[in-house]
Amino acid sequence: MNYLSINQLKFAGLFFILTIFLNAGITVLLNLEEFTLVWALALLYGIPVFIIGWIFGKKDNETLPLAITGFKFHLITYIIVNGVLLSKHFLGLASNYEKIETVYQTIIFWGLGLLLHFTIYLFKKGKTIRGIKQSEIF
Repeated sequence: MNYLSINQLKFAGLFFILTIFLNAGITVLLNLEEFTLVWALALLYGIPVFIIGWIFGKKDNETLPLAITGFKFHLITYIIVNGVLLSKHFLGLASNYEKIETVYQTIIFWGLGLLLHFTIYLFKKGKTIRGIKQSEIF
């Protein structure tokens, strides 16, 4: 796998900042027992994440094939979200309502989805030459 593109790095930076704010907000709201607002915050988080993913993904798709960029964006989100969640727990910043077992379950099940995505990525990559479909070259 090649290195990350500049668009993927920009996405990772912005996504990391948004994820930190989301997790801090969730912890505060859970400590205040404002459970309904947690859902509202999560939905509010989804909007800018979708927008930055769309913008940087579209820019990358102009120069790289979708199969490669899609997997890399998926891997970036997996690492950042789970890294932030684990860090929050290991630093003792999680609310009493947030259980470490839930984080482990998320890592496992999302990891299985990521593994499936990686398999598809390898299959698609094997059918291309430098990201260009063989049928378009020959």
